Amino acid sequence: MARASKGRGLGTTASRLLMLVAAEPGVSVSEAALKLGLAKSTVSETSRLLELRGLIRRVRRGPLVLLYPSTAIGGQGAGGGGEASRKTLTLGVVRASEYLFLPHFIKLLREHGVVVRVRVYDNGIEATHDLADGRIDLAISPLLTQLLFYALTDSFKVIGGGAYGGAFVIRLGVETGIAYTTKASTMELCLNVSGVDVGERVYASSGREIYEAALRGKASVVALWEPYASLLKSSVKSTVREIVSCSELGIVNCCTLAAHRSLASLYTLLSSLYARALEEYSRRPWAMIAWYSRVMGLNEDLVKKTASSYVLNPTVNEKAAARLLEKAGFYSSMLSEALRKALRVEDAS
Repeated sequence: MARASKGRGLGTTASRLLMLVAAEPGVSVSEAALKLGLAKSTVSETSRLLELRGLIRRVRRGPLVLLYPSTAIGGQGAGGGGEASRKTLTLGVVRASEYLFLPHFIKLLREHGVVVRVRVYDNGIEATHDLADGRIDLAISPLLTQLLFYALTDSFKVIGGGAYGGAFVIRLGVETGIAYTTKASTMELCLNVSGVDVGERVYASSGREIYEAALRGKASVVALWEPYASLLKSSVKSTVREIVSCSELGIVNCCTLAAHRSLASLYTLLSSLYARALEEYSRRPWAMIAWYSRVMGLNEDLVKKTASSYVLNPTVNEKAAARLLEKAGFYSSMLSEALRKALRVEDAS
């Protein structure tokens, strides 16, 4: 039965649940737990894994979660057009040295039968915009950017931290009175908190654009992340006047993991797998660097050199984030509410 249902590689519990759902479409999580002699929490977690693998659908009916084979409700999203079961997810990330844990996350999802397509962006606004509009399923993008889009769309949740560090405000020996950064990003947050005095602010579309503007002598100050920051520091070493690390300014969340609301029933599971990926990365930090560098379009040696400046932080502290937003001048009632709600992930049984 498991083979007929594309269930190769399923454990005993998952296979038993899959067979029960095939025999009794619409069985609730509670009923399945009784029939299989398992804890309700075990059935709930297993059903999420099977949904993520595209083998069943979970449909919320009042206080109950009903389980159906993946073809039993006419190919509709769960609940008649809501949460769709998936076997392929698209994950957006901003080009950086920051996410060497990403291959571990993809590997864990693949073990559950899920293919992950990685889409690389040059700035956080584009990545988060696509997430908010449902063009991608997951995004690792700046927390500040996510909060701004969440306040406007309420279309995703922040379900995991990531890493911080590897970002700097650099003052150069060129008096143009212009600071280059990216809009509504960790870099702009860092620039604001640093207190570095600048005149005009230019918003670039990528780290490469900021790097090249500095090389051409257009910027007095840049807020830049790795690996572009190290490239710049080595290229204009003699003209660097001051370097301020964003982590030293109290920024302990850079890009965080957010998931579109179409994956709402899987938030807890995805968050758990993501946390496991961070743990695996901490044990084997360079295991998949070649793959990562190739996907990011970055030099492998440069990634290895600059990735060590990042520190893992798997969670987002709401109060600390609120204080930082206030200090940087981004705090408002709208963002305060967005921060509170974006981090509140309700678990479905």
